[in-house]
Amino acid sequence: MKYNKHNLLKEVSELINNTTLTDEELVSISKHFDMDPEDITQIDDDVYGLPVLDIDGGKYLVGHDEDVECAAIEAIRGSFNEFPSSFAAWVLCDAMPDMISYDSVVEMISNGTDKLIKELVDIDILADVCIRSDGYGPYLAHYDYEEVEVGNLLLYRVD
Repeated sequence: MKYNKHNLLKEVSELINNTTLTDEELVSISKHFDMDPEDITQIDDDVYGLPVLDIDGGKYLVGHDEDVECAAIEAIRGSFNEFPSSFAAWVLCDAMPDMISYDSVVEMISNGTDKLIKELVDIDILADVCIRSDGYGPYLAHYDYEEVEVGNLLLYRVD
């Protein structure tokens, strides 16, 4: 749906689940991308609870920090089975350094027992460690892994 000047702010605010854009935020986004606010189009209801906006030909997830954190956790949960078991072993080592040592992880990987680790790692611990070490970008910005900060909004390009 294309927005015009009269309904743009109202409709974009209503479409965003937890993230409500203010007039200032929308103007800031349009200025950041050097474009008119009327050229912003919503293209999906949401991805991981964040709205998807077409901004100057690029698809972006948009949200405030707390909404973005929830979205990143959902993205990690959804892709947990794709994480290598050796990565899960490193996460376990990082999350519980008093219980499992670096040398133990190296030994587990070398003898193949790291495959069992994925069953032991709590997904929320994994998500926390991933976000602490890499930020939100790698899990939300599938296009370039970058985070764009515009005022108090975070934007992630997905296409």
